[in-house]
Order: sequence, then structure tokens, then C-alpha cells
Amino acid sequence: MARSLEQQFRLLITDKQHILICLPAASPSIDAIVSGIALMSILKKQGKYVKLVSPNFVPQQNFTLFEQHHVSSTVPELRTLVITLNLAHMGFKALHYEVVDDQLSFFITPERPHLEPIETFTSSRMFAFDLIITFDVQDLAQLDHLYQEYSDFFYLTPLVNIDHHPENEHFGAVNLIDITATSNTEILLHVLGRPVQSLDADLATLLLTGIISKTHAFRNRITPRSLAVTSSLVEQGARFSDIVHELYYKKSFTAIKLWGEILQKFSFDPKTRIVSVLIESSDFEKTSSHANDLQGLIEELMMHVPEASSILMVYIQTQGSTALLHVPHYIRLQAHTLFAAYVPYMSGHILKLTLPERNLQQAHEMIITVLRKHLNIS
Repeated sequence: MARSLEQQFRLLITDKQHILICLPAASPSIDAIVSGIALMSILKKQGKYVKLVSPNFVPQQNFTLFEQHHVSSTVPELRTLVITLNLAHMGFKALHYEVVDDQLSFFITPERPHLEPIETFTSSRMFAFDLIITFDVQDLAQLDHLYQEYSDFFYLTPLVNIDHHPENEHFGAVNLIDITATSNTEILLHVLGRPVQSLDADLATLLLTGIISKTHAFRNRITPRSLAVTSSLVEQGARFSDIVHELYYKKSFTAIKLWGEILQKFSFDPKTRIVSVLIESSDFEKTSSHANDLQGLIEELMMHVPEASSILMVYIQTQGSTALLHVPHYIRLQAHTLFAAYVPYMSGHILKLTLPERNLQQAHEMIITVLRKHLNIS
């Protein structure tokens, strides 16, 4: 009988010893971050070597519920040189090495007094990790230079793809895609096959953080399963009130200053019913803030501006501009297709787009033009 996807996943994380967990580049969702940290914690307790990476990761400000230093912003060395000696006829008691003038020398102390000729000497390259697990990655391009520079690693290493977005391209050897789930943490808890009662309070808090962040404290996307899982996690000590306070009430001073700056820059397009904000680099510099502070503002505005069908924020990056679009309901299923040219990445209801244009007005117009064309608005 063929194994289920969940059984394949459990077999892989049991058999493999060196595991790389990948999150989207730069600004992964809170759900993706806590999913990665939770799985890394579980696997390390089993004696696995685990690395968690989000290329160019920028930590979320003012968060203390989870330790963001576990997420590496730099790509670990993925290739390893293996040197093999045939010691069948000599054995050895000790081994050491030294490097002199760029020359690497190995010193082998044999078990027998006379060193016999070594029959074979081979070297080969292998990958440092034998399993890849992704969270919240809809396509591999969202891993930025990690995928671009090591595409052979991704093609030749077993990959488990965990996500809840319908836009996911099913690029893994094992695709754990559940579009009915509220979050990646909900999927992770299910596929691990572990009873909730086996979790400690810290792990339960991590998993519940993912669910609350993706449902906005159950103000949208509520399912009977998510409510049942939440109840079980709280029974295991998950700190529900702490999570809600940290995600929705605790704001850094820099974030508040940024919000004050950009609240003065709103424009409203009555034809598309989209509220737009163009954010200059000077706005971040003046307030000592970062683009990570924007997502919370988008969610707040969507709840308090009923006239808006969507919120669009555009800001300058090093090599172009980035747009954050709260996806209108009328393009939800077509969003990735409509904006395919701009490396779309969906996190909850927020679509992140990367544009080559560094002029904010022109970048904004490129996005609005796509939406107007879809709606047949001139």
C-alpha cells in the first residue's frame, strides 16, 4: 500500500539527519517564522542537525514571543568536499591535519607498525543537507539567491513543501498543501502526527501564534478545526492573551512614528476602491523604521476603512520597488497570474510584488493598470 503524504513526511524527518528549513526571502510571515522555529526545535531534540534560513531576513521589531535569532539571513555553505581513503589493510589509531601555504596535509597514525600503500584515494562533492523543508513558499523564486545560486541542490535533494495557499506550485517531492487550513502551523501540527498533549507550553505558544497571526485573532478565516486546535493548544499552556497583545496591541515606537508619516499620504481611487500610499526611503530613515512595520498597518486599515476594497503600499528598495497589496476578493484566485511578472508572494491576504521600477509613481501606476484592465475600467 502506498504511503500517505503525511507518512512520507514523517519517514523523511526520521531518516534524514541534516535538514535545511527555508522561509521566503527578506520578510516571511509570522506564521512561516514560528512554523520553522517550532519544527527546528522538535528536530533538534531528536539529535538532528537543522538550519533555518530566510535569505536577507529582517527581524520583526518588538517581538519577544519567539526568538528570531534562530532564523539565519545568510545562506549556509551547501556543498561539502568528501575525501575517501581505503584503510582496509592498515587501519588507523589517530588522525590530524594541518594547512601550510594553502596545502592541506593529513597525518594518519596506522594501527600496524608499517604503513602499507593506500590503494585508493577519491574525492567527491556532496551537499551538506539531505532534506529541505519549505514553509509558506509558493514557488522557489521566493527563495531569491538561495535558489538562484544553488538550483542543483534543490533539484537533487528531497524537498517537502508545506503551505496553505492555493497559488502554491507543488514543486516539492512531497507537497503538504492544504488550502482549507488557516496557517502553516495548523498543517504542521497535523502532519507531525503527534498528540497536542505531547507539546510543552512554549511549543504550543509558537504553533498558536501562527494560527492567530493568519486569522487576525479569529476575525477572519475561522474553521471548526482551527478552533478545536486552538482550544487544545491553550489547554497545553499556549499563552493566548500574550500572543494577541504582542501581535495587535504592542507597537514599537518606530512603527507608530512611521504610521503617523504615511497616514498623511493616502490617495483613494474610486473606480477600483483602492487606498494607495507611496512611501519614500526618507520616511523609513526619518522614523528609524523598516518595511516590516507596514503589514500591520495594512491589516488595521482594512478593518477600519470600509469603503476600501484593498490597500496598496509601494516603497523603494535597493534594486527597484516593492508593493504590498491587500488582495481584493475579485482577484484572489487570479492574483499570481495577473502579477506573474513581479515575483508574487502571497502571505495571508497580502500579496508582495517586486518591481524593477524605482519611480514610486510609475511603479504604482503599473499595478493600478493591471487591476483596472482586469476590471475593464479605463
